[in-house]
Amino acid sequence: MPEPTELEKKERISVEKLVFLIIAVLVVVYIACDCIVYSLRQGFDGFWERLGVGIGAICTIGIYSFLYRENPIYRFLEHILVGLSVGYGTGVVWTEVIQPQWLDRMFGAEGQPANYLWLLVLIPGVMWYFQLSRRHVWISRFVIMFFMGTGAGGAFRGTFQFFFSERGQVIQTFKPILTESAGSLHFTWLNFSNLVFVVVVLCVLSYFFFTFRHETNPVLRGSSRLGRYFLMVCFGTIFGTTIQGRMSLFIDRLVFLYHDWLGISG
Repeated sequence: MPEPTELEKKERISVEKLVFLIIAVLVVVYIACDCIVYSLRQGFDGFWERLGVGIGAICTIGIYSFLYRENPIYRFLEHILVGLSVGYGTGVVWTEVIQPQWLDRMFGAEGQPANYLWLLVLIPGVMWYFQLSRRHVWISRFVIMFFMGTGAGGAFRGTFQFFFSERGQVIQTFKPILTESAGSLHFTWLNFSNLVFVVVVLCVLSYFFFTFRHETNPVLRGSSRLGRYFLMVCFGTIFGTTIQGRMSLFIDRLVFLYHDWLGISG
């Protein structure tokens, strides 16, 4: 097929915009009529409740229109979502961090004595904004260096505890294969589960063991191959769990559209 010309592309885009506009107008008109009918049945308070449901339905359908292709409706709703997220995050930072953790402690809210030493916190906070200046960007590097060093130290401590603490991942890898009871050793189903766990761990570790060549060592070659299969099963399970979670969100949106908006039960 010959490629469409620039004129044909512009005409196609114009037609698509017109179709999207008509669909959007029809949806808005339907929601307006639905809100009016609902308010006549349930009272004026029901109008605002139904309007909220209708706006939610418009946003849901508009976001899912991206499945067809990117369009102005999707971009508009995407910008609204990003703006609302930024605004909500700013409000949370103000109400949960700045006001209670800084302003109230500095000016002594709720009968507490004022402590103006908290003004010193403003200095490193202002230093962050010197990243916007090419000439004075070096000032921001001091506070970045401090926070990166503090974060790296905390992350190293957390990682060490995650692996080597009493309940850490490395310590929990050592599982008993045999159970001692009444002076004798027993092999139970729990021990069998532990044995499978240890075999899987060793096979997966051998897959990343490159000190010896896998081609010349049959034991290492076989264990690394099993380790690759175990990794594939693990990654497939993780991917399947992710897809299942996304499908749960999608089903929730469908239930909202069919039950809450259209009133279809069953």
